[in-house]
Amino acid sequence: GEIYNYKEIKKELIKTDITFRSSSDTEVLFYALIHFGIEETLKKIKGMFAFAFFDSQEKKLFLARDRVGIKPLFYSIKNNTLFFSSEMKALTTQLSFELDEIRALHSVLGILEKSRHKTVFKNLYHIPPGSYAVFSKEGFKLNNYFKFSNLINENAYNKRKKVSFQENLEEFKHLFDQSVKRMLMSDAPMGAYVSGGIDSSLI
Repeated sequence: GEIYNYKEIKKELIKTDITFRSSSDTEVLFYALIHFGIEETLKKIKGMFAFAFFDSQEKKLFLARDRVGIKPLFYSIKNNTLFFSSEMKALTTQLSFELDEIRALHSVLGILEKSRHKTVFKNLYHIPPGSYAVFSKEGFKLNNYFKFSNLINENAYNKRKKVSFQENLEEFKHLFDQSVKRMLMSDAPMGAYVSGGIDSSLI
């Protein structure tokens, strides 16, 4: 995936005498996890991502997914062994899974897409958006670190309600511009393409 604000976090980490050997966001994520821990790192980073991180001192494996679930992350536990992958087929071609017939029927109707956790196979799951899992000798535990309801701000809503449509439009334009600029952060030259959807048309 991509960590859009990795350069800001990198500056913070450099102050702690961490030396970087690359210009990648992955190295920043790695040191952020070591320095800040999983909870604080997930609060800090902005972007689209799915990652696994093994803490060799605590003997814990962390699986984390971005706030809205742009990047997929699948897992299954069989015989006390955790299997995980960013693609479902990597697991379904190596392990045997029984098809969940009810969920398969739902998938034809498009209902399955609304599930934050289950897949069309029994015992094969998504890490839900805005969540991370911990796998250790104590077992497997899912934790939520982000909910959209956290973004609801009554004061901001009331303030926007009082101003004109034009003022709200200007604020939207400013926020939209800032969002696009954040996503253009890159450690290599890049191109952009648009699909013709609502966000692409706005850009």
